[in-house]
Amino acid sequence: MTGDTQDVIPDYPGPDNVRITTFEIEKADRSNIKNWKLRMQIFLETQDCWDMVELMEKYQKDPEKIQALSAKKGWKSANGRAKLYILGNIKQDDISTGYIRKKYERKTHVDIMMAIQKIVDWKKSAEASMEDSLQQLEQLEAELRDVSDSQIKLGELMILNFFLRGLPKDYETISYAIMGSETITRENVLSRLQVQEGILS
Repeated sequence: MTGDTQDVIPDYPGPDNVRITTFEIEKADRSNIKNWKLRMQIFLETQDCWDMVELMEKYQKDPEKIQALSAKKGWKSANGRAKLYILGNIKQDDISTGYIRKKYERKTHVDIMMAIQKIVDWKKSAEASMEDSLQQLEQLEAELRDVSDSQIKLGELMILNFFLRGLPKDYETISYAIMGSETITRENVLSRLQVQEGILS
């Protein structure tokens, strides 16, 4: 693949209609790894996502470039398709192909920082209920734990703190009251906010 002299990440809008395609290829193991890699490359080229594999390999030691790639919708979609096809065609129990799985499941500090930022920036949407909103934030925390290999855990109190801070201004007074309470639990916070939600609706 070619690039310009300034090594600028090219724009890639991606295909108009993305369709996940089934294909027949013997799953990779120690006996067929070379042939598997060649066939996988050919297939990914037909699915317009091989360039992304090459870019991820090229920039694997450059977190800023990886982050820039992930920020571009077309490249992000291509990366997702490539991972889906690659990880779905490796024998799970074969140690000899572990390096391939590790390569495509690699989690960097960029992934961790992005997961943290999602939590910090979280805001309740007007359409979502109070309970659904809390579950959404809890899911973001679960994703952070996963991407950090459980090294970063926020805990219930921290999650509730981000939750209260992400509520609309209509909930500002009750949020301060809850933060000043002696007991702050998920059940208690959700119950009080749902009462306020009913009043405001």
